[in-house]
Amino acid sequence: MKWRSPDWLNKSLDDPNLALRLFLVFLLIFCPTHGRIVDLVKVEVVALAATGLLLPWLVRRWEYWALFSVLFSVNLIYSFEHSANHYFLTLYTCMALTVITYLQGRGDAVRINLPRALLIITFGFATLHKFLSEYFMSGRLHASYFLKGRTFQRPLELIYEGFPETIYAYRDQLDYISGHATAAASSVPIAVPTPHFDSLCTALAVGIG
Repeated sequence: MKWRSPDWLNKSLDDPNLALRLFLVFLLIFCPTHGRIVDLVKVEVVALAATGLLLPWLVRRWEYWALFSVLFSVNLIYSFEHSANHYFLTLYTCMALTVITYLQGRGDAVRINLPRALLIITFGFATLHKFLSEYFMSGRLHASYFLKGRTFQRPLELIYEGFPETIYAYRDQLDYISGHATAAASSVPIAVPTPHFDSLCTALAVGIG
């Protein structure tokens, strides 16, 4: 006996707006779990996405996607320097859907390779974002990762003698700062390995940027 998929599944797969509805499901998961989105924007995006799933005709309106674009753009006021590539890709997708649905509403067609354009825009702005971020280009971001023991711990142990002890000391300093409100505003000494640890972190930042 040949298996036959249920009618409701076939109907869902044949839905021309399936990709848009799946993107709304992504937004429902993405926003509540993203630490760099302010609470008010989270609530509004989740409410909009849920409404779009309940009212399928909304995904064909350019105004609907424009609202998402505005909300994600406004959130950048609070988290521009800490927003990762996937955040910008989400924003660009909402902007692209705004243009696509606007053109479709006028009876026009999109004449570009949208996935390719999104990738070029995302990685182009990601590179620009890195060059504009003093925190990234100075190497401090990489230094923090290294000193927490989150990445390249084994190779760094080969370069710097006693590197595990440096990691433990750095973690202790972070615990101290988190437990003392006034310490965050003062100068707390941090032990870093030598030689040329700062130069290594800066060189990696410039190379990646």
